[in-house]
Amino acid sequence: MKKNVLLAGLFVPVLAYAGTDTTDEVVVSASRISETKTHVLGQIDVITEKEIQERNLKTLTDIVALLPSVQVTSYGGRGQNASFYVRGGNSNQVLVLLDGESLSTSKIGELNANHIPANMIEKVEFIRGHRASVYGANAVLGVINIITKPEYKNKQRAAYTYSSYDTHDFNLQNTFAITENDALKVTGGVSSSDGFNVHPVPGINDGARHGFDNYDVQIGYSHTFDNDLEIRADYKRIKNEGDYDNSWSGVAGTSVNYDENQIASIGADFGNDLYAFDFGTMYTHDNDYNHPKGVPVSDMQSSAFKMDTINSHFTNEFYPVTDLRLGFGADYAYSRLNKNSKVEWSGNFANSAISINNKAAFVFARYDYSFLSGELSGRIDDNSVYGSEGTYNVGIGASFLEDYQFSVRYGTAYRAPNMQELYYPGYGNSRLDPEKSKNLEVTLRNQYFFISGFYNNIKDQIGSDPLTWQYENISKVNIKGVEGGANIPFAKYHELDFSASLMNPKNKDTHKTVYGRAKQLYKAKYMFDSDDMFADFGLDGYADYRFTSKRTFSNGKTLGGFAVVNLGVGVTPAGMNKYVRFGFGIDNLLDKKYEYNAGYPTGGRVYSGTIEIKNLF
Repeated sequence: MKKNVLLAGLFVPVLAYAGTDTTDEVVVSASRISETKTHVLGQIDVITEKEIQERNLKTLTDIVALLPSVQVTSYGGRGQNASFYVRGGNSNQVLVLLDGESLSTSKIGELNANHIPANMIEKVEFIRGHRASVYGANAVLGVINIITKPEYKNKQRAAYTYSSYDTHDFNLQNTFAITENDALKVTGGVSSSDGFNVHPVPGINDGARHGFDNYDVQIGYSHTFDNDLEIRADYKRIKNEGDYDNSWSGVAGTSVNYDENQIASIGADFGNDLYAFDFGTMYTHDNDYNHPKGVPVSDMQSSAFKMDTINSHFTNEFYPVTDLRLGFGADYAYSRLNKNSKVEWSGNFANSAISINNKAAFVFARYDYSFLSGELSGRIDDNSVYGSEGTYNVGIGASFLEDYQFSVRYGTAYRAPNMQELYYPGYGNSRLDPEKSKNLEVTLRNQYFFISGFYNNIKDQIGSDPLTWQYENISKVNIKGVEGGANIPFAKYHELDFSASLMNPKNKDTHKTVYGRAKQLYKAKYMFDSDDMFADFGLDGYADYRFTSKRTFSNGKTLGGFAVVNLGVGVTPAGMNKYVRFGFGIDNLLDKKYEYNAGYPTGGRVYSGTIEIKNLF
């Protein structure tokens, strides 16, 4: 009853602020060409660099935990495997992009959100709902675009954080506006922690600690010509090494996961009143090793997966008449698993390299006339493994009163099987079909609130056969839900966000809720920043509340619901010209004992202290 009251109360305060003006932010994640949030049929959320830094967020996991309708799941602490579910779906039914190029295809299996560092991120855009007719595979329930390219202004930041479990984080972020047309970005980060016992087994691994080490570096350059053509190049290297529990048959054991990514990309974009284009190519090399601690990677007990991926896109957009946008584009994706990849005890993954390539073409159109808006898009993909797949989307929106819009979107989407599901020795199945879905979304929104209803009918969902453990197209899933939220900027320095998500992800074969899924998510976040209120003294702060309802797993284990409260404050002392900031944070203030997955408790209350030096020139 209390939660229903909370949901209803989300929208009451908004009416008092209906006349307040807010910036119509430019985003790129909806149609792959820059546009304002009000021109998108669907709800977009943005997490900015300022919010990432003031909240002291460390990984993509921390960032997506703030977003509506996102359920985070992990196997213990920060160094462990972590993922997330959107609207009650699977983690691989959300497409994750890095500066517009797919990261979702660069792994043998699912992307580990804990392995994406936050310090190189400028902002994260999140659009919920199907976008496969523009982006292709995996954009079933949403798209997350991680944007790292430099801004054309000088900004510097060096920060050191010490937190519980002897955790150290040191980050450098530097962007140099060399000229008004040239920008250079250099970032780097180093982290280490002793960790805690992420999977305690009484009498077996008492006293074990599972720590981690991470480092990352990025060098990015952008140049804008006088005709508004921009070219850019970027290189990233990200290394993560973490211990995890591997106790079995009554014997204690610790294993190590070593994951190293090297990412190189080039791109160009252009736009004027008549035409715009965006081009990009990204190459990713990923080495992913798992081995018992103290045992070399070459040992039979170890696994090694080596992936090379190329993703390219070229999108064009025309404006032949006022309020009409027409566009088309093409994508190419190539993934190769090196022939030296191997599985523990089983030897080489295959006798030769395994590759998948995908070619695609898409078209889209949008028209705005008076109070009506419409969008239409279609795409065809040709894949070397499962053949051709077509998707489409149609949407219509109507504006009324002041700044209110009602929209309806319907379309199809699909999720492609990954390398692990197709080819893993003993369990892979090269005959898998893509998961297919039909999707409906209805949204009412203005600048300060939204409420959406959604329906996803997914067939041929991939899972493990309970007898053979081989991957099969074994289930049909039906997801119904409603989500709502409000953003309330009040006074000059405060901002308050609420969101509530009620979902019913049901397996249509068993008529049970999909394992591991929460049916209710409630989130609230508050930010305060004094800016120039106190002259050269600065004060900022945040407070977060997140509630996740109970979840039931395939082994019959049910985990109860839990609520987490995080608090933090930042102080810039007078006389330091806002060059120095001290931050203090407490995660899990109430010290709740909860688990994302059964048997993998989180670390309890965590304290942190940060000192940062910024904006020196």
